[in-house]
Amino acid sequence: MQNLFHIFKLNTHHHYRHIDSLSADAEQAFYYYFHHLLPSRKAPVFLCIGTPLLSADRFGPYIGSQLKKQDIPNVFGTLEHPVHAENIEFYRNYIQKYYPDNPVVAIDASVGTPKQMGCITLRKGALRPGRAVGKNICPIGHVEITGIFDNLHDTSAEIFCLFMGHIITQGIAQNFKA
Repeated sequence: MQNLFHIFKLNTHHHYRHIDSLSADAEQAFYYYFHHLLPSRKAPVFLCIGTPLLSADRFGPYIGSQLKKQDIPNVFGTLEHPVHAENIEFYRNYIQKYYPDNPVVAIDASVGTPKQMGCITLRKGALRPGRAVGKNICPIGHVEITGIFDNLHDTSAEIFCLFMGHIITQGIAQNFKA
């Protein structure tokens, strides 16, 4: 865990944890912060938001598909069955009905500056999906995880989607093994 805390930046206004996905300790750092952000020991529900139609916006569904491959339970939103603006209310209602006491972890792509590209953010609190594209969707979740891209349409974002997705998937999987 050498220099682990060196790779984090804390935005004290919103209490975001920022992890540089290019850091050698990124996976371990993600595991550490994710583990400490979960509000209870009940199995979390993962709501992976986005559409496979855009390079960066497939971030959430890609992670959902990877979590399913690792047999992580309670995953909604995959490349085959994405959660997006048109069906998110259905999933919100479903989760409230069938998982009322489980913490919800919302995962989505986020737009930032070119300098922030490849950064993973974690925060206790609800995610506001669709904000970057002007959608007014109610916040959802107890824990927010985002991967930052400088442009949701940029095809070069694909490599960051895969890279950050691997770090997040492995960090979540470690929580189920612990």
